Amino acid sequence: MDLIKKIIKHQKGQSQRFYTPDPKNKDALFNLFTEFAEVKSREQIFEVLMKYRALLDRNEFRLLDILSTPFFAAHYEGPDGTYHKLTNVEPIIPIKLFNDVQVKLDEFEHGLNHGISLSQKSAYITPICCKCQNELKLQKRENWGIRNILLL
Repeated sequence: MDLIKKIIKHQKGQSQRFYTPDPKNKDALFNLFTEFAEVKSREQIFEVLMKYRALLDRNEFRLLDILSTPFFAAHYEGPDGTYHKLTNVEPIIPIKLFNDVQVKLDEFEHGLNHGISLSQKSAYITPICCKCQNELKLQKRENWGIRNILLL
């Protein structure tokens, strides 16, 4: 997400990076997490994702990634699965809210994955002859116009 990086120089030539939220997106991110933590159905998940897709100018895949990233709560996930505080990051959300969102993501994981896989499938239309019900195939030939579809 768009975060402002600040580099503060310390003595002895060392510098430490501190991350603060972009003021124009901070409230929208907080509201995204808050609203997602309160969803009770797949339809509500869809509504929240579509609302914040427009507000944050991110696609639904990136929004789901944001919702599962502990960085926004100023934490990182250790190898053992526990969360550890990042002292150089200003949190946008409390860790409790992040954990509540993780519960909702786990609760609706199957439905989310099913919806995403359905949205990625392409729709193909196969023309069928109305008389014999056989599949029509496209043959490309010059100057045939509408007669490009032939029964084969």
